[in-house]
Amino acid sequence: MVQMIPYGNNIDDNIPPTVVLYDMIGDCSNKTGLISGILQNDPWNMTIGLIDCDIGNINHWTAGIDVNELGDFDTSSSLLVEPTDSQISDGYPDTSYAFFDMTFDSDIGEQTDGVSNVNIYDVGDFEHQGRTLADDPPDY
Repeated sequence: MVQMIPYGNNIDDNIPPTVVLYDMIGDCSNKTGLISGILQNDPWNMTIGLIDCDIGNINHWTAGIDVNELGDFDTSSSLLVEPTDSQISDGYPDTSYAFFDMTFDSDIGEQTDGVSNVNIYDVGDFEHQGRTLADDPPDY
């Protein structure tokens, strides 16, 4: 679903995922925020790593999914990204993340053509946060 949202460049990086859905357009960072928010909440509750990379010479953002949460996922032919030793000592989980590109029609772990300089940027926290207007998590 998220990969089908048309790509638009020069989009505000700070728009919330609900606006990406409403406007049906987003760049790589917008769509990565959307899929991260979806996968990190019920019913999936997956750990997501935010991946910074280049495609050609252009900066690109995408998501990585903790391979330990993918069941019998075949890692042998997948692009896996690990945090650095310093990131692990700073509290990042010591795990591998399967590359999952939101701007191309690709499968989990499939390497996008031309991708390079692939690094874990952060481990996102997109879990439901209690608010004054809605203290209950979404009911799917």
